[in-house]
Amino acid sequence: MRSDGEVGTEGWEAPLVDIDHGIREHSKPVWVRLGLLYIRGPGKPRHLNPAGIVLAGEVPGLLSAWKPIDSGEFMGRVTYPVDHIDGRAPIWLQDQWIPDYAIRTRTEKPGEDALRAWHARR
Repeated sequence: MRSDGEVGTEGWEAPLVDIDHGIREHSKPVWVRLGLLYIRGPGKPRHLNPAGIVLAGEVPGLLSAWKPIDSGEFMGRVTYPVDHIDGRAPIWLQDQWIPDYAIRTRTEKPGEDALRAWHARR
């Protein structure tokens, strides 16, 4: 990260706090657009699997790094939850590299925690 707080051409990475668990400080709150990450191929039939996971909509996540790719865009390293269709506990996808177009900034008011609120509604 540059001294002015902007992402430079080398990218950005939050400092590691707990190396054993991969916990980083100053991760940034974001929304992950699941529908832009997981796209069904053209002509593929839709089959509902009651034991499957939900890969549509947006979920809250924590961005811990940006890395540039060869075409000029960025990939973000994000940890985020996805729901099971049948209501079981969500799966937490940790340190997933996803394209920048599937990430949007999540702003929270003081005391607000979208991740906790998301988890509480489960």
